[in-house]
Amino acid sequence: DHQGCWDGVLGLGFSGASVPLLQQLVNEKQIDEPAFAFYLDRAGERSELSLGGPAPERQQGDFHFVDLAAGHRSSWGVDLDAVWIGDSRCFTGAT
Repeated sequence: DHQGCWDGVLGLGFSGASVPLLQQLVNEKQIDEPAFAFYLDRAGERSELSLGGPAPERQQGDFHFVDLAAGHRSSWGVDLDAVWIGDSRCFTGAT
């Protein structure tokens, strides 16, 4: 049953037919900027989604920005050379 399966319902996408959640929160002055950040806990017990930008207490080091992949300008697709988990290369070259 795929009736309850949704993708993008939260509104973290780009403008389309409706106002995305983040832009609506900015318009209502609930957050300062249309940004979000994830904190992924290694143990999987305390992962968080921050709306309005990263939680300063969770940030370590500098941010690194990448361009969206060609053909994915309306979604969050990025080009990857590889994915590593520890010393194991798990994935090579894709968007």
